[in-house]
Amino acid sequence: MSSSHSREHIPLTTSLWRLIIFNGRLKILSILFSGVIFLMVRTQQVREFPRLAKIHIVTSDSLVVIGSSERVIDVTVRLPETLFSRQPTDDELVGELDISKVNIGKIRVRLSRENFPLLDKRYQLIISDPWIEIDLDAMQRKKVAVRAVLQGLPKDGLAIESVNVTPDMIEVSGPKRIISRIETLSTSAINIENIDQNFSSLSKVVIDDASSLKLAEEKVNVQVIVGAKKVIRAFHAVPVEINIPGKFELRPSHVEVEIQGQKGVLDALKPSDVRAYLDTEEMGTGWQEKRLKLKIPAGTSLVRVSPDSVSVQIIGNR
Repeated sequence: MSSSHSREHIPLTTSLWRLIIFNGRLKILSILFSGVIFLMVRTQQVREFPRLAKIHIVTSDSLVVIGSSERVIDVTVRLPETLFSRQPTDDELVGELDISKVNIGKIRVRLSRENFPLLDKRYQLIISDPWIEIDLDAMQRKKVAVRAVLQGLPKDGLAIESVNVTPDMIEVSGPKRIISRIETLSTSAINIENIDQNFSSLSKVVIDDASSLKLAEEKVNVQVIVGAKKVIRAFHAVPVEINIPGKFELRPSHVEVEIQGQKGVLDALKPSDVRAYLDTEEMGTGWQEKRLKLKIPAGTSLVRVSPDSVSVQIIGNR
């Protein structure tokens, strides 16, 4: 009676503990065996990761790829599915294609897993389209003038006097067939709208085919010099002067001269302030063509003289 009573009052926790430790070693071994079976089953499964891979094209120094020397391709990476499975890193999916022994022209090359030496050997790489086309040309270098591109106008009453680019020549290297067509380079647009003083800007040089061409310097310094706006004034029927004794004949005897300067300076000039004359050195007899020389006021610049030469005949002794 008492024995039966004591079994009925055994705590539940004690009963559970006895159940766990009964044949404990066998139970632990069973759990470990189940885990091994689980891992073996998972190992038979394969995971796939669609990714983008990069391939760098390597050529000899005397050749260059027309277009980009780096290509992006679609790939699929396969690997066994385990607890430690992971996707490959971006660095592992950067490959290299060495075509340094290929000559000028168009070629078609097949890519394979061997082009990706950094990829873990456990991974299988499937390349959707393994063929890439490459166009090769001879490498050429050439110095090209740089032109500044200005956008806008200075403040009213001012004008651009000069634009200086430093350096004004830049070496460009790239495919011969492209380099041969390049005559000048341009900067990106420089905004000079409403500037009222000299202006400097570090500007990028723009090239149409940046993937194939390389610049020795990518930026230039552009200096814009501004000054008072200048106007042009024409002086009509300016007599041609010739300082020789005796008689002579001129055809024509008068010319037209245009000069540029600030409006206030030009408005104050008299017609006699602009002179055209002939150099009488080494002149013989008979008709001869001689270029004109001009004397114009300080602070002005010559725009045009029409005509710029005259026919002269010296009659008699000098």
